[in-house]
Amino acid sequence: MKLDRNRHSTTIRIALQLLFALSLLGLPALAQGKTRISVRVDRSIGHGPYEGSIYLLVSRNLVGEPRRSLKDGPFDGIILRRDLRHLRPDEEVVFDDTCAATPVGLAQLAPGQYALQAVLQISKTSADFTEAEGNAHSGTRRLELGSGQRHELVIDELIEHARPADVGRIRYRRIESRVVGRQIGHRFFMDTAVVMPLNYEREANRSYPVQYWIPGMGENTRSALNFFRERGLYFPPYGDSASHCENFILVLLDPEGREGFHGFVDSPAQGAFREALLTELIPTIEDEFPVRRDARGRFLVGEGAGGLAALRLMAEKPELFAGAWALGPHPLGMDDFFGLDLYADPPQNAFVDAQGQPRPLARHEGRVSLGIREQAGFEQVVRSGNLFQSYAAMFAPLGDDLRPRPLFDLVSGAIDPVVARAFCRHDFLANLEANWDRNRALLRGRLHVVVGDDDDFYLHRGVARLRSFLDGVGDPANVRILPDLDHAGLRSSTVQIRIQREIEAVEADERRP
Repeated sequence: MKLDRNRHSTTIRIALQLLFALSLLGLPALAQGKTRISVRVDRSIGHGPYEGSIYLLVSRNLVGEPRRSLKDGPFDGIILRRDLRHLRPDEEVVFDDTCAATPVGLAQLAPGQYALQAVLQISKTSADFTEAEGNAHSGTRRLELGSGQRHELVIDELIEHARPADVGRIRYRRIESRVVGRQIGHRFFMDTAVVMPLNYEREANRSYPVQYWIPGMGENTRSALNFFRERGLYFPPYGDSASHCENFILVLLDPEGREGFHGFVDSPAQGAFREALLTELIPTIEDEFPVRRDARGRFLVGEGAGGLAALRLMAEKPELFAGAWALGPHPLGMDDFFGLDLYADPPQNAFVDAQGQPRPLARHEGRVSLGIREQAGFEQVVRSGNLFQSYAAMFAPLGDDLRPRPLFDLVSGAIDPVVARAFCRHDFLANLEANWDRNRALLRGRLHVVVGDDDDFYLHRGVARLRSFLDGVGDPANVRILPDLDHAGLRSSTVQIRIQREIEAVEADERRP
């Protein structure tokens, strides 16, 4: 699950909605052990052998490809996974009721018509198995599944992405990170989308202030045009609501690494992404585009997990940026990490509270829509850089398998105290408070946060604590908790344009002698 999309897919990669699982279990199931689906990788994909996983997507939505509906919202079906060791082309991989599956297995699937698709995950640079370049998938087969049947899928289509063509004022760039590549042992490229100002052609000799945008989980630079249009920040502006961002260059960053969302954190699992941003990406942008090269002309904007990343970068490198704006930032303190107190001793259970009640993760219209247990069940099968996987990749030490250690056991919910302590070292609020006296002059008035009091993931709680701290130290930072607004509402043009006007006002002040 990735927590930053539109209203109907806010819980993207959702834990397959408990209601759907119950509906499956309430119907006659396929005969135990009889349904068998084999998958093989065609020789046209490559010589192999393959190391990674094969996912089988079984969807009740018969329109389009199942792998694409998985990205667009709650997945109406089941997902199965088989891990690979030295798989050779044309070698059979069998999916039956013994393989990892969520929310139920093949044996519990109600008879009926389904769309099936298999995806080969072998990418060394991206956890997003549905889209990662170098992965491959089968065509979609629409089958009537019942007892005693056997079917075959052939993976014979490579996933390739042509570099997006520049469109309008948007320039797409791929910037190689040698810093990250050296650490992961594989070439790695950071994608960016640069939006030029409206008047760029008329004022070619001018340099512009720049906004570095860090999107939330699930966003990428290929959707830059829609990303900025949705927020009312791309031409043509209209009426009184027109944004003033035409006075800036906007740079949309891609925050996804090989294990999930990297948040521009230097981590052993994904590489030194903060270093890559500061020493490779920003200098490359400044060399090619007419952006100002001083701190007073650099601004950070982030949403969701990207909002937390923007605040962290501002607090850790205040000498490099003029300000950070965070919309609905992910948890700011590790004493309330999606409802978990990671400082608790003894450690809490991630699934249930002290009274044995399920811990909620998300809500919709005031009612719990997703629990941590359901999300964990999803992540136990689907390893595509989802919520807790991404944070483990950012903050956790490596295990014996050289993968990030999970924060908690995905079956029992038992929190690993070693990992919890590692997470706490990245506590934004604690680090801000500890370093405030040293950074006060550079941070004063430069942290700006907006969240709704009806946030789907209860993120307003951490923002309220930040506001209390800043009020207590007399900092005039702009921290707002807006009434009757949920997580997706922060994307509205009304909110976004107001933020642009704030940034413009700060930039104008910075230009004054």
